[in-house]
Amino acid sequence: MRSEQDLYRLVLGTFGEARGRGALEAGCGRGLGCALALREFGLTPVIGLDAHPDQIARARAAHTELLAGDTGGTGRLTFVLGSAQRMPLPADTVDCLYSVEAVQHFRSPAAFAREAVRVLRPGGRLALTTFFARTAAAAQELPGLLPPYADGLDVPHVIDEFAGTLAAAGLRDLTVRPIGDAVWEPYDRYMAQQPELSDDEWPRRYLTAYETGLLDYYLLTAVAPRRAGR
Repeated sequence: MRSEQDLYRLVLGTFGEARGRGALEAGCGRGLGCALALREFGLTPVIGLDAHPDQIARARAAHTELLAGDTGGTGRLTFVLGSAQRMPLPADTVDCLYSVEAVQHFRSPAAFAREAVRVLRPGGRLALTTFFARTAAAAQELPGLLPPYADGLDVPHVIDEFAGTLAAAGLRDLTVRPIGDAVWEPYDRYMAQQPELSDDEWPRRYLTAYETGLLDYYLLTAVAPRRAGR
């Protein structure tokens, strides 16, 4: 949990001084990052969006005090059921849009990019992090190494193609930063401590994929375009 919180801090820290600004998390899961955005970064209101009803239910159950506005919360929090590729939100809804380890589940990066531009206010900021295939050739190899790609749970998005898709949608000042050197070895050490896993089971193969140049972990940031008259 501490590692996950630190990953959120890395992403949310890219927004700079953002207290009082509205934020949306795409793929919020159980809402850990939404609560952290409220309590530590002062983003408000915060909307957690997830496509799975069970995750939304868990998030609401885990954060009843924040949802009720009890002590400990610094702003409003809402959890919404919906797809990141078709967000059930009005245009110009938030100043900050972020996503942590969810983009690998998105089937259409182009649809996500268009929605990001739509829901962000002009000049709003996007930040996301997850793992991507390094090249198109690597994307072809990953399903043979990692079952989540073979099963269709994850999509082997290619980092340069994904970044290009964000730019084509109008997002500007795009930065791409590899952070795998701080992710994969600690992840593998954690997995090595799990007694139910043998050395050759697939959760240990992410380090192999990283070391052989197939995939890496990246932090991406971008800025929403200024629209005419805005």
